[in-house]
Amino acid sequence: MSVSIDHLLLNKHIARIVKKAVELLAIYAAEKDFVDYFQQNSFKLFIQVCIPYLRISSNQRMLIEEDCKEFVNEQDDICGDQKSGTPRTAVAKLLGELVDNVEGFIQFVFNFCLDAINRCL
Repeated sequence: MSVSIDHLLLNKHIARIVKKAVELLAIYAAEKDFVDYFQQNSFKLFIQVCIPYLRISSNQRMLIEEDCKEFVNEQDDICGDQKSGTPRTAVAKLLGELVDNVEGFIQFVFNFCLDAINRCL
């Protein structure tokens, strides 16, 4: 039986553990001593951590569609101030560190997004 990430994160303890683990990854991604590790594993982190945690739930999608202010608030939190302290904001910080510190990562993300858009068209 498969459990969704959204369902798991309803448990505050699990959400806190995930957030702390991702925050540690973001800290280490910025450290020069760990550049080789993140160079070798950044694509896996993007696919297995960043994408699932940045995905919005059906409830969030409904809120955003009903109230455009919700969309703005959500995006400000994820892309801007990141003050909510959620696993999603921790993942956004990790993504930023990977972009800043892993050579070729931004090109990979760009190509990944282009490919996803093309598949949708």
